[in-house]
Amino acid sequence: MRKGLIFLAIVTLLVLAIGVQATTQTTVPSTTTSTVPSTTTTTLPSADLSVTMAGSAGPGGITRECTVRYTITLTNNGPGTATGVYVANRAENVQFYNITLSQGTLAGTPDSFSWYVGDLANGATATFTLSGTLVLGITVFQSDTFLWAPNQPDPNTENNRASITLSCPDPTTTTTTTTTTTTTTTTTTTIPSREATVTISVLDEKTNSPVEDAEVKLKNQEKYAEDTNAEGKAVFSEIPFGTYELVVEAKGYQRAAQKLIVENSLVSATVKLSSRR
Repeated sequence: MRKGLIFLAIVTLLVLAIGVQATTQTTVPSTTTSTVPSTTTTTLPSADLSVTMAGSAGPGGITRECTVRYTITLTNNGPGTATGVYVANRAENVQFYNITLSQGTLAGTPDSFSWYVGDLANGATATFTLSGTLVLGITVFQSDTFLWAPNQPDPNTENNRASITLSCPDPTTTTTTTTTTTTTTTTTTTIPSREATVTISVLDEKTNSPVEDAEVKLKNQEKYAEDTNAEGKAVFSEIPFGTYELVVEAKGYQRAAQKLIVENSLVSATVKLSSRR
């Protein structure tokens, strides 16, 4: 009997201990941490582009058409590099024109030129120069220019446009006569001549030797023709200022043609002919 009571007490204590242990266990909930990706904003540097125009005009000699010359200057005032720069230019009533670019490519006609400049570094400049002859009877020339660079912000768009107006002087000679009872004084004021001596040298493209008896023509409203001498030279005198089509033909050679601008008193050019195959 005594042993049974002791055994019952031990069993009771074990049950109580297991119950206490079961009631003291604690479950901690799991925690999940999420990472939000960061966002980076890139700001392009601005480029302050500006454009200016300058030029001059003069009479075209006995044919009396007006000659013009103007230059568009594009400048990047920074601070960043400008990329993908375009310039649009309008130059109506221009014929027989010649254009020089400091960089880039050109498309279109005088009614609507499109000059792709490309990239322009901070502090750099690019130029567009046109020399040409106006349609006969036009004495006032106007040209407008607009630029844009779509890849960078421009902090000052007020200097993105430019225009120019040129008036052609009339090449006249003014004579003033003053008469008194005793003397007669005649004063003549002459505008400087606007005619030139043009020398064209014609050479064989392969041998670089002169081509004799080649026919050289200058074509505008007027036509002028000369043959080359033994030195391969054709000399034209009293050619009015203007823009001409230069055409050279010689026996055994292919015909050659190019534009020639006459705007100085002495003009020279060299034409190389390719032999016929």
